[in-house]
Amino acid sequence: MQLLFLDKSSLSIAPNTSIVIDEFVYDPNSGKGHMLTTLTQGALRYVGGELSHQGEATIQTANATIGIRGGTTTVGQGSGGTTVIDHFGTITIENLATKNGSGPIIITMPGYEVTITGWTIPPGQPTKVTDAEILHYLALLTSKPGQHGGGTQFSSFGNVACGGPGQSACPTPPWFSTNTGQDAANQIIVQGTHLGSGQTPPRCTGYRC
Repeated sequence: MQLLFLDKSSLSIAPNTSIVIDEFVYDPNSGKGHMLTTLTQGALRYVGGELSHQGEATIQTANATIGIRGGTTTVGQGSGGTTVIDHFGTITIENLATKNGSGPIIITMPGYEVTITGWTIPPGQPTKVTDAEILHYLALLTSKPGQHGGGTQFSSFGNVACGGPGQSACPTPPWFSTNTGQDAANQIIVQGTHLGSGQTPPRCTGYRC
């Protein structure tokens, strides 16, 4: 499922995910506002729009408060805690432990993640995301050909309807990825981001990378 908001930000939501959109306030004239989403189970990907550049976008879990500034992030919540992956932009992670002394975790480089295992436990330091994790979340957050989510509007190829009840499955698009293709695509995205923004290969110092 994907939700598109007025400021052109979006939430892609994995199956078996439980979220509450607590607040969404946006002034299209100024581009300012704020959004607060609570994730209690599952995974989501947030792609920031105008609001994340001019205002505040926050994802709350049982283990952390995640602030997103002009960026794209994947957040997973499960028995192992909260996982936060920075795809682009600045991600700030806080909980009770960071407020009581260790300070917030700030991720500014794409392709790094932080795991938080408890509200009173300091978050781990940023580490490089593995290819296996990227493939895992791509599979969770990307719909497959023929899926329709039970809705009444279905995709079509040319003039041929497909994917709906009683209809044949939609053909696999020529760009449908294999694992090898997804891995290569991720490397291109990361390298292209570094090149386009003039960034050097990521280095971590303390809680900031």
